[in-house]
Amino acid sequence: MGVGESRTEIAVPSLRAAAEELIGYISEYRRHNPPTRRHEYYRLASEAWLEFLLLRDIARLDPNLIIAPVYNQFRSGSDRIDILALRSDGRTVIIEVKVGTDREALFQTLDYWGKIEFARRGGKNQFEELFPGHAVRDEPPIIYIVAPLLSFHRDFEFLVGCIDPEIRICRFDLNEDWRRGISVHRRTEY
Repeated sequence: MGVGESRTEIAVPSLRAAAEELIGYISEYRRHNPPTRRHEYYRLASEAWLEFLLLRDIARLDPNLIIAPVYNQFRSGSDRIDILALRSDGRTVIIEVKVGTDREALFQTLDYWGKIEFARRGGKNQFEELFPGHAVRDEPPIIYIVAPLLSFHRDFEFLVGCIDPEIRICRFDLNEDWRRGISVHRRTEY
C-alpha cells in the first residue's frame, strides 16, 4: 500500500485478491456501458458520479463558469452544496445535481441560497477568499439545477413560478446517457 518509494506490497494474500476483485468489478460495472445496468456498482451513488463528471468539465455546463477553483460538497452551515462556483461576471453560483425525480430539489436549493444570501447581506461574504484573484460581485448567488432529461419533477415549472423573480434560477436538462459524456440539451432561465 502507499505510493512512491514508501509503497509496500499487500502482505495478506487474501486482501490482495479481494482488492483485485474489487478493482475488476469497478472496471467492469462503473462505466457508461457495463454488461448490465442492474449491478449495484453501476447504480450506486449516481449523483456523486454525475457531480464528478461535471467537475471534470464544468465549462460544458456553462462556458461562463470559471474553471478553478470550483468547490464540491461546499459546507454552508450544516448543509453541503453540491457545487459552488463563480461565473466570469463575478456572480457566485450554487449548483444542485439530481439524477432522479425530486420534487424537493428546488426547495433544497432555495434553502442553500437563503443561507448564502443571509451571510452576504450580513457582511460575511467569504467568496473573495474562496475565489482569490477574481472579482466577486456583491450580489445574490445564481441557482443552477442540473438533471438528466425527464428527471425534473412535473411540478417544477409551477413551483419555480411561485418563487420571487429576483432569485435567478437556471434549469439544465442533460442527456439521459450522461455517463457516456455530458451535454446540455436545454437551458431554461427563470
